[in-house]
Amino acid sequence: MDVGEVWGVGRRIGDKLRAMGINSVQDLKDASPRDMRAKFGVVMERTCNEIGAYPAWPWKR
Repeated sequence: MDVGEVWGVGRRIGDKLRAMGINSVQDLKDASPRDMRAKFGVVMERTCNEIGAYPAWPWKR
């Protein structure tokens, strides 16, 4: 799936990610959340963590 289809990744951020070699959701998952936060902010860090199966908000049952 193209990285631009991820929630929170618009056209401009998608273009910047692709320029960095991050073209797919798998590439974003493999990217360092810390680096993504430094370049794009805390929302992108949380997005990377959630793609990697670390929820930003714990779910209560």
